[in-house]
Amino acid sequence: MAQVLKENIRRQILRSARETFVRKGYKGCTMREIADGTNITVGNLYRYFSSKSAIYNEIVDGVIEQIDTVIRAESDNTVSLKSGEQDLPQKPEVIFKKIEEGIIKLVPILIKDYKKEAIILLHASNEQNAKFGKVDLVTWLGNNLNYIYDMTGIGRYVAASILYSIEKILIEEKNEALAIDQVIFMIKLMTKGTIK
Repeated sequence: MAQVLKENIRRQILRSARETFVRKGYKGCTMREIADGTNITVGNLYRYFSSKSAIYNEIVDGVIEQIDTVIRAESDNTVSLKSGEQDLPQKPEVIFKKIEEGIIKLVPILIKDYKKEAIILLHASNEQNAKFGKVDLVTWLGNNLNYIYDMTGIGRYVAASILYSIEKILIEEKNEALAIDQVIFMIKLMTKGTIK
């Protein structure tokens, strides 16, 4: 007789993984720790998720979708977080200024509704370029900074520094309003004085 997968167990697995990823990062977290946090065996965990990256992707999909929706909307669907190489418009700096403004409007929603997921995404991005995930945030942002602002190859380092700083703000700043202001400041800092 086949065992039925239970939705409440699936939610508990995701909750345990979310807490463990926030505490230890993607690389530092094991399937055993996720299973232990759910009070199930590792074998049973694999009945629900085929891998740690499958759990990670399910956790961060919502925040990635929120960000990508803004990016696509503000760029008239010429730019997407989910696509690697893309045909950039004639004046990409104008499009990316609109994207920056859209992301700034999204920050309060991300912090209120997706804070842990954003921490996980940002940490994983800096941990190993999120090669296990659907989006490599550091490389995507770094390549765009290089192209648009002629950063001669240092865009990746600028992106990693900014994303790391935003991650630390989300972890350490307990005052939500202050965290929102600080994250917006970091986003603006990324392009301050670099627009041609």
